[in-house]
Amino acid sequence: MKLIRSATLILALAAATGCSSVEVDARQAAMNQARELWKTESPEDYRFTWQFSIMAGQTRTVVTVHDGKATIGEPAGLRSRNELFLTRSGRSGTMEDVFKILEHELAEAHAVEVRYNSELGYPESVFVNDDPNMVDEESTFRILKLQEL
Repeated sequence: MKLIRSATLILALAAATGCSSVEVDARQAAMNQARELWKTESPEDYRFTWQFSIMAGQTRTVVTVHDGKATIGEPAGLRSRNELFLTRSGRSGTMEDVFKILEHELAEAHAVEVRYNSELGYPESVFVNDDPNMVDEESTFRILKLQEL
């Protein structure tokens, strides 16, 4: 938990100084620490709700992971936006796939704000701004109601 707080502080300092390469490194370090925490503390079987939001609306999908394999429920809401999750994650849906999506966003997006769960390390909320010169293209994904099965 102290490591994640330290990485968050480094990220905040990097953002305040405007040092983009340090900021990217700090974001990656925070994600790596969170991912390691997830690997050591996560339940083997779990369920969560994946929520993806954009200006036009949102979608929610229940994902169940049992024996390392995910079952993705029927999306409610913007079906096409839910495909983003499936496409970027390789169509699996495990928490490792969520980390892969986050890794992609950290590398490609203009700005990414992440809040990690302090006990298990998974990203609870991710805000993505792909282009600072565009209006309303930002997106958010959240992991809701994570529970051990």
